[in-house]
Amino acid sequence: MSKKLLIVALVLFAGLAHAQSLAPFVLQTTTGVTHHVPVFDVDTVYVPAGAANSYSYSHRFGSITNGVIAVAVELNGPSSGVTNDTLTVGGVVATRAVFFGTGTSGVTIGVYVLAMGTVAAGNQTVKFVYTGTAIRGVLGSSSWSSANQTTPYANWQTQESGSGTSASLTITSTTNDMVIDAVYGWYGNGLATKGASQTQMWSTYDGSGNYVAGGSYLTGSAGSTGMSWTDSPAGAFAYAAGLIQGF
Repeated sequence: MSKKLLIVALVLFAGLAHAQSLAPFVLQTTTGVTHHVPVFDVDTVYVPAGAANSYSYSHRFGSITNGVIAVAVELNGPSSGVTNDTLTVGGVVATRAVFFGTGTSGVTIGVYVLAMGTVAAGNQTVKFVYTGTAIRGVLGSSSWSSANQTTPYANWQTQESGSGTSASLTITSTTNDMVIDAVYGWYGNGLATKGASQTQMWSTYDGSGNYVAGGSYLTGSAGSTGMSWTDSPAGAFAYAAGLIQGF
């Protein structure tokens, strides 16, 4: 796929699960739902620098129940330059779980979450609209089932560095949670490396071929779960990690 604009829109499906008989989390593929199989429907779109501030693509869903959608957005530019941001899936507005980025890293990461219930197989449009001057980005998505519809996300943490080689966060979690993350930065470096226990969802460059983007997941541990990415030489980056909650 072409490489333009880095808005990492990480879309996750998870569902309401109040009964202990339900599996904590299942990963949704384009052909159905499979438990914890690292095959993601990661759709991305790249937009040229200086293009209009509206980016969209079609996400392919399998037929699932108890769905939650989470979208992580990464932009080349500080969050102070981004206003009036709205992310929708199938025309429904998602809630912002986290949105940050300063001049320290020079980039922005946002995560948006939407409980969707039962979802029929087929395509739905993921769209991010904002006012601002950020350029380049990527929208991507992955789908989950069997998470909490009432409180689908929690415990999102962020980290920024003006010059570093390691991004790491520790997230309070349970074994019924899925921990996900998104990292962006390290201008001019090779692709970043995820933590050893994590399953990579993507590792790519933005449209300039200079900024690095990564995303991964790890089933939660009792108490807390550590997430990390590394790259060298040292450079500026922004990092976010948190929960898609179980029941």
